[in-house]
Amino acid sequence: MNDNEAWAWADRHAVTEQIEETLLNALQWGDIPLGPDGNGVYIADDHFDAVVRDDLVEPYEDPTPRLEAKSHHLLMTTLRDMGETARDVTETVATDGGSTIDGLADKLGKHPATIY
Repeated sequence: MNDNEAWAWADRHAVTEQIEETLLNALQWGDIPLGPDGNGVYIADDHFDAVVRDDLVEPYEDPTPRLEAKSHHLLMTTLRDMGETARDVTETVATDGGSTIDGLADKLGKHPATIY
């Protein structure tokens, strides 16, 4: 993430802030409470006191639904554009999964090189 270079010591606060922001947003997207509101998720002990942060982190919209929709669209487009043999191989592998190359070739009446 840093072109295999060490972070500059002067940038440590910005890096820490970015990591905290990423972690807190990921927790929020997973519906994990972020504050000590009596839900029992955060419990104070000898080393940790569950208190509200002084500086709030800006929440970002969860990108997961958009990424899932994009992946689904890409998959459907790819499946639609496949040739008949590729579709047959994909369907067989997706539903059976235990076939060998030679087994698929025999089952579909194709040469093993076509299956590869």
